[in-house]
Amino acid sequence: TDGKVGFKVGRWIAPTVTLSGSDFLDLEVTEGQWGADAPTEVSVKFVEPDNAWRESPSGTWVEDAGVNVVKDEPELYLVSNHNQASRLAKRIAKARRPQYHLSGTIGLMGYELIGQRFFTLTHTGMGIAQYFEVGTLVRASSGLFELTAISVEPEDFDFDASTEEPDRPEFEAIDSAFASEHLTGFTATAGDGGSIVTEWGVQEDYLWQQVRWKAVAATQWQSQTITDGATELIITGLLDGTTYQVQGRNAYAGLLSNPSDWTPEPAAEVVTVGSSTAPASLAAFSVTEAAGDVTIDFTTANDPNHYATRIYRNTVSDFGTAMLIATDYIGPNQSSTYEDAGLAAGTYYFWAVPVNASGVAGPASGPETETIV
Repeated sequence: TDGKVGFKVGRWIAPTVTLSGSDFLDLEVTEGQWGADAPTEVSVKFVEPDNAWRESPSGTWVEDAGVNVVKDEPELYLVSNHNQASRLAKRIAKARRPQYHLSGTIGLMGYELIGQRFFTLTHTGMGIAQYFEVGTLVRASSGLFELTAISVEPEDFDFDASTEEPDRPEFEAIDSAFASEHLTGFTATAGDGGSIVTEWGVQEDYLWQQVRWKAVAATQWQSQTITDGATELIITGLLDGTTYQVQGRNAYAGLLSNPSDWTPEPAAEVVTVGSSTAPASLAAFSVTEAAGDVTIDFTTANDPNHYATRIYRNTVSDFGTAMLIATDYIGPNQSSTYEDAGLAAGTYYFWAVPVNASGVAGPASGPETETIV
């Protein structure tokens, strides 16, 4: 009713519906009858970015190593991530070799199963207390439903990449006389609102461009393909104040074949800035000395961009070499005091600098000077 569509796929959801033997008009449950074509191994064919975006096999998920090998290679070309392909390989293997297959006819409880992916079956006569995943639920007539399902375990849907993800295949670099021309004029700079602006020169019409990015600490790249001849891509949805690596390349239009090398190498690094608007200078700033201690008083500007105030000290009148001694997190149009205690005899210079939430500094106030004898 709200125009939104939700999908319940890929993860375990604890069932809220329980069926018993009395809910079935007829019921057949078979155990361990997978058939000769049930796979013992699964390797998903997917689009591998590390193999020039070619169709490639994932590492192999081995479900049963103790029998004759039957390998399934489903073609899932909407997948472009080896971790995701490995998770799907595990789920496909588990689904093809369940402990139980169930088929039967149920009555009004069928309405309770509409929209449900899982249910619990407790059947005293068969000695079964088991979770099942709905395969098909078809209303045969008013108040009657035909149901098929396979047994599942919650851990079938868990995936520990450090121990379960198979080694991804290694691909040799392909030298080709038909490799795409190098992407020229590529730059990456911080934009407004925490974005990164990437730009490049005009390329040949038969080339598409690809841009990829990741946080320095991350291992997986995100990417986007530009197909309309544009010479700019603005990357959004990034974390404020985070360093990202960014690269671009050309590839032949259509199949993205024979791509050029990523540029620049090493990748450009850009620190995102959520807000580039600096706050106004402080409304007031003063220092006083008493008994060897310096008290610093200041009032922030009535500016919504004000987030914090940084206080600096030096023994010479040089802000460039001054040391940050405190950061005071008070908002706009407020007053605060900081005490710099225990200073040795000498002359000291103090500055105060307002900053916004992204760390962009406004005008410095100072220096204010105090001498301790």
